[in-house]
Amino acid sequence: MAEDIGVYIPLEIDIKLKVNGSTFVILCDGEAFHGARCIYTDPIKSMKLDEYKSRLLYTKYPIVLRYSESEINNNFAINHLIMIVHKVRKKEISNFYRNWMIKGLA
Repeated sequence: MAEDIGVYIPLEIDIKLKVNGSTFVILCDGEAFHGARCIYTDPIKSMKLDEYKSRLLYTKYPIVLRYSESEINNNFAINHLIMIVHKVRKKEISNFYRNWMIKGLA
């Protein structure tokens, strides 16, 4: 782990909002910098680091949502976010983690 060797890893948050006292952290990934289509760094290292950062954020914030550029452009992200906001408002959920790079998470 990075903290074991004293390395600083920035945890950038693109959007942070509160709904019914729950803090939402939303991360928006451009595909040129993140995921399998990453062209600037090693895609596997990029995905592992992003997953690690997301998990660190999830230890502090109850709702962490990571969306890809494609999901943002095709409106999946906004529709998914609206669904999660409604569930939080209805008190159906109080925490939620989503990382688009991990199969099986929705």
